[in-house]
Amino acid sequence: MGESAQIALSFAKRFVREVDPANNYLESHHVHMHVPEGATPKDGPSAGVTMTTALVSLALGKSVIRDLAMTGEMTLTGKVLKVGGIKEKVIAARRENCKLLLFPRDNERDFNELAENICEGLQVHFVDTYRDVFSSAFEGHASESKGSSGESEGKDSTEASEKGGGESDGGASGGGICAARLSASQSGRSGGQAGGGG
Repeated sequence: MGESAQIALSFAKRFVREVDPANNYLESHHVHMHVPEGATPKDGPSAGVTMTTALVSLALGKSVIRDLAMTGEMTLTGKVLKVGGIKEKVIAARRENCKLLLFPRDNERDFNELAENICEGLQVHFVDTYRDVFSSAFEGHASESKGSSGESEGKDSTEASEKGGGESDGGASGGGICAARLSASQSGRSGGQAGGGG
């Protein structure tokens, strides 16, 4: 978890500078990333894209799409890596009423093997890099989907949370899905804090 958070912060600093060269928010503020439900063990890799997105949202003062869930391990170069437990993550997303899911490209086969009733009504984007995550989460660009092709609508703010318990890359019990009512409100931004998914 600690390493995933460090990767997220390092990458987010560089990415924010690419998007907004004058923005030094993450360099000039102390950021505390809180992962709730501390009694639940969390390994953390699959929360990498969520923690990165929370930090990017905080720095840019920009909200992500409402009803968004995401999972994926981040690398320092921005590649989004495969994770385990896709079925459990989809079920967790449905439980949290998330309609738009972002999964690593390498998990596309895992998702396509799920029963239709599990995937019904969900829009899924498969991503290769964090740039893909950014485009879908903040800008709502269209991509691949299975189930409903309905657009996710609206914006939300303030919290990035990981729903359903922790897990390792190999799979799990409902963990690793990031019910991303994720991003920074102006009040959260001024406080220099971002919630992080675990």
